[in-house]
Amino acid sequence: MLLNKNMNSLKKITAVFSSFYKKKIFTIFDNNNERDLYKSLNFIQCFNKNDNTNHANRYSVNLESNFNEKNITFPKNNLNYSFKYNKHQKNLNYVNKYSVNTINNNEKKEILGCDATNDRDYTDFLEKNKPTPGTRQNEEESSNVLIIYTGGTMGMIKSEEGSLVPRKGYLTEQIKQLSELQHPPTPEVDIIEFDPIMDSSDMTYKEWGEIVALVEKYYFDYDGFVVIMGTDTMSYASSAVSFMLQNLTKPVIFTGSMIPFYVPYNDAKRNLIVSLLIAGTIDIPEVCIFFNNELLRANRSIKTDSRDLGAFISPNYPALAHLGTGLVMHKKFITEYPKGKFKAYKKIDSRITVIKLIPGFDDEFFSQALSNLSNNNCRGIVMELYGTGNLPSKKRSLIECLKRASDRGIVVCATTQCQRGGLKFGEYGVSRELLASNVIGCGDMTTASVVTKLAYLFGRQVGLEKIREVMVEDIRGEISKEYINVLQSTKKGKSIY
Repeated sequence: MLLNKNMNSLKKITAVFSSFYKKKIFTIFDNNNERDLYKSLNFIQCFNKNDNTNHANRYSVNLESNFNEKNITFPKNNLNYSFKYNKHQKNLNYVNKYSVNTINNNEKKEILGCDATNDRDYTDFLEKNKPTPGTRQNEEESSNVLIIYTGGTMGMIKSEEGSLVPRKGYLTEQIKQLSELQHPPTPEVDIIEFDPIMDSSDMTYKEWGEIVALVEKYYFDYDGFVVIMGTDTMSYASSAVSFMLQNLTKPVIFTGSMIPFYVPYNDAKRNLIVSLLIAGTIDIPEVCIFFNNELLRANRSIKTDSRDLGAFISPNYPALAHLGTGLVMHKKFITEYPKGKFKAYKKIDSRITVIKLIPGFDDEFFSQALSNLSNNNCRGIVMELYGTGNLPSKKRSLIECLKRASDRGIVVCATTQCQRGGLKFGEYGVSRELLASNVIGCGDMTTASVVTKLAYLFGRQVGLEKIREVMVEDIRGEISKEYINVLQSTKKGKSIY
């Protein structure tokens, strides 16, 4: 399945595989196309993931070609190559390691373009042939996208009382009838609808985990995913999903609308169609929000308007794409493709509280509230402070309470109330005291990102000291380099989270 892009005669691979639960045929075209090559490298990972049988990692790959490149002639009985998953190999590259049984190592190297038995050679080969983030696929290529519809304004209709209410099956039927989906490059679409359909304000960590579970289940069946939900908690849900999906190599696009689909002048149709085009035809290995005319990194987004069609902004990180008369991709802002195996983590811990300071607050109230907390009923506190990390210097009891909470094993994080800029402990004297009290400064991360990252790490059952380290690391593009703790940024190696 690994192709040498210089072998022009090797144009087509038909990979036939079977398992106890399904049979499927894939046809993959090379044509010197990076996206196709990456697909061929990536798809064979799925059977190790989805099948729980000893036969899960057995594949038969038929190479259709004259095999005359470089004067190499392959006997007819050796046209079938067996790809076998090697579970003992280190996770150094974009897909699982496979050992390839062919005629001999020299002929194998000619076919693959590298020596698959050599870790460095194999990894270098994958590195050279990975897709460029933000690259569009050929419009003649077919693609497919899974829509996960959880609820929200997009699929609501007006009730007899005049209020907006969800109706089961309504949006699904409307999407199936869209004429825009009948013409390329619009991808083929399948839809999974939550039952019951939910308002985003009712969604919790449980529903976020269900979204992640669906992406994991169908990860290798689709080119991308679109999640339709309400806008009120979309930044929280999409931020959580961005952390829960590790080493993501496909786009997961969250979208919704401010005006329902049934209204003639709605924004629902455009948001949906553009999201489908992005998910199905552009290489973006991250979780995003597309809304109005911008594609935003999910864990950098916040909702800032309850009425305007441009309800979301990314205050501290540029948009990944803008929609005008065409879609303009800003490739340099899109995350690089990961080098590890895709993993989905569905468990997160919601025992976190957020405290927003206001002028003249009653520190006795805070002291009493914080004193009653334990790491059984609260594992994390997120403080929204003023400016770059200030709080009243006269409120000594609050600082002392935060220190006691940290000493009891509660992780205390701090972020700024400002939309733009971030928190930097040490610029003012009082913030140095917070740093000395083990309060974690989270730079320019949004409150939604801090909360969901912390919940994700709790769900991974990470130790307290490691959590304090990882919270100031950039693991999904959620924090700008200038705010990363100097000691952490000098560490060698990539975070495993």
